[in-house]
Amino acid sequence: EFRRVLFRSQLTTLDQPIKYPTKGPAAVSSYLLTLEPGQETGWHKNRVPLYVQVMEGTLHVEYDAGVVKDYPAGSTFMEGQGIWHNSSNVTNDAVKALLVYFGAKGVKNTVERAS
Repeated sequence: EFRRVLFRSQLTTLDQPIKYPTKGPAAVSSYLLTLEPGQETGWHKNRVPLYVQVMEGTLHVEYDAGVVKDYPAGSTFMEGQGIWHNSSNVTNDAVKALLVYFGAKGVKNTVERAS
């Protein structure tokens, strides 16, 4: 077969239904996240669906709900939506992950928590 399913889900990693933004035309954007040992993203929440594929290392994510998850290289998941979380690298090797946001024009993909 010329293509193989890597991931398919209707739920986020926190078992929430995936909800697409309804305001504005669709806008997809992708990023390469690189976290060096000890580095973190800071507390934030996603307003739109976010697909994550961990390519190297282990991504450590702490959620406001008291849930902590580790995603090793090769993991794919839909990140939680509308819940505060902080992603970090608690290992001695770099973490690299592909992030794909399924947003809408005029809708901010993420919101950072005020300190």
